[in-house]
Amino acid sequence: MNSDPTTQMQAKENSTPVHLWQLDVLRGIAILMVVLYHLQGISYRSFGNFDLYDVKPGGHFITPSIPEFTLWATYPIYYGQSGVVLFFVLSGFCIHYSILLSQKKAAENGTSFRFAFIPYLLRRAWRILPAYLITLTIIFAYQRWQAHLQGEKFFIGIKDYILHVLMLHNLRPNTFQSINPSFWSLAVEWQFYLIYPAFLFFTIRFGVMISLACSVIVSIVCQIAVLQMTQQVTDDKIISCWSQFPLITWFHWCLGAFVAEYWHKGRPLCRIPGSVLLMLWVIMLGIAAHKPLNLFDASIVSMLWPVMFTLTLQAYIQIKRSPNFIERLITPIGLCSYSMYLIHQPILKPMLDFVHQHSLLPDRRSIDMSVGAVVIVGVLFAISWFGFKFVETPFIKIGRSFEKKRSR
Repeated sequence: MNSDPTTQMQAKENSTPVHLWQLDVLRGIAILMVVLYHLQGISYRSFGNFDLYDVKPGGHFITPSIPEFTLWATYPIYYGQSGVVLFFVLSGFCIHYSILLSQKKAAENGTSFRFAFIPYLLRRAWRILPAYLITLTIIFAYQRWQAHLQGEKFFIGIKDYILHVLMLHNLRPNTFQSINPSFWSLAVEWQFYLIYPAFLFFTIRFGVMISLACSVIVSIVCQIAVLQMTQQVTDDKIISCWSQFPLITWFHWCLGAFVAEYWHKGRPLCRIPGSVLLMLWVIMLGIAAHKPLNLFDASIVSMLWPVMFTLTLQAYIQIKRSPNFIERLITPIGLCSYSMYLIHQPILKPMLDFVHQHSLLPDRRSIDMSVGAVVIVGVLFAISWFGFKFVETPFIKIGRSFEKKRSR
């Protein structure tokens, strides 16, 4: 879902030769978390007897309600939806770091920095909209054709499509997860782009700490409001929509920008040994493994995810070595993570059904989440790499060319 294929691309926009391979690895981890999370849900539902606690706000599965071995063996995957949180943190880091590089370049040239909103938004549009709109149109057309074959009018869902094109579908319960359930976070990401100038203004005027504190306060206030409003609501669509309101998750994005500020200044946000960070993750998973007593506790747990991802990001980018074998395997997945995020959810079930019907493997959950997962992720990667090479990258180049002509 993340909007930036590599930091190198962001840096090139500012003529600064910087590349952080760690970000590609983290993007790869984030998309694998999301894909495996959705694959596990589809697999277990196909076998029946599957129920997880999904407590709002936060929207993350907390713990399995049945202590089966195959459930607990893949326990961390229950939190795969939090891969979206990691994407938000990474996006905040990359975009704010790009702006910081522009500020530095302006200072070196002896000129004052001025944030140009329209060019900034056009760069973001060229980056995410072409692949998104192509995927959206294909999925919508296929769904409407299938509905048409069942006797429905073909254009009955055109309002839904228009809201998706305008990136407003996440603000209405009936369209929040329609067409492609994963698209809600892309609308949130786009709305973050629109909010970012306010964050930048506050950061320049009052400092990044004040800006981050304001985003946290806004998030807490919005969560309290959602908790109050949802006490008498039983419709999951309404609860899901309100619980993922952009101002609730805005501070996730700001945390990434917070790390970028310190990284740009050449010093870490904080120094945490790897062993301590690992221990914190174990504690975090232990806390999340217990069903919260109430929605307030669930909200606290949901706010810990972006904090942990932020600590992990700031520690990981301090690494000075070259990527190891596993990291080199994950890096290509990170590069095409946006395309994979766009396409994965609608085709997971057909692919899993194909594996069940045409493989000689037994239909078991453990098989789905091991051999089946490897096959499905491999196919998704091949399709996504094609999208990255022949859809994402060309449109990024077109956008840069357009910007150069526009600036003349």
